[in-house]
Amino acid sequence: MIRATAIKGANDTSTALAEAISGSEQDFTKRLDETAKKLRLSRSTFKNAHGLTEKGHLSTASDMAFLMKAIADDFSTYFFILGRVNHTSAGKKITHSAERLLKEYKGAVAAETGYTRAAGFNGVLLAEKENERIITVVFGGKSTTTMIAQISKLTDLGFRKTPSN
Repeated sequence: MIRATAIKGANDTSTALAEAISGSEQDFTKRLDETAKKLRLSRSTFKNAHGLTEKGHLSTASDMAFLMKAIADDFSTYFFILGRVNHTSAGKKITHSAERLLKEYKGAVAAETGYTRAAGFNGVLLAEKENERIITVVFGGKSTTTMIAQISKLTDLGFRKTPSN
């Protein structure tokens, strides 16, 4: 279920995991909010486990970048899952929701993408080149194609501007 949630972005498994961890999705979102405060995600409020539009559920690109960094730092043993394009479970092939981004951006290490009516097409990419890591976040893309193009453009810009130390 963790791989289905991380790779496919499966909303139903997100909810099932939340209920298994905390007893209910509501209790899980309280835990998410507490964890967000500890991580200094200052402008995020969670109302569900899957991230779909719900009144009061919000975040910022900056908070999502810090969240990606925290996942990479704190769960390095499992972080690779966010970079797997495919996984097979119970004989079924699961394809990552960010497959195009992971395949198209040279240096992609991990990614998550999604869509909501409120925020459009969104993506988070952690990329690595020559021992430098950059996390890029885009909210509000008009399509998957434009979101990937913008993430790629911003990540390239970041690598050109990053000190090489």
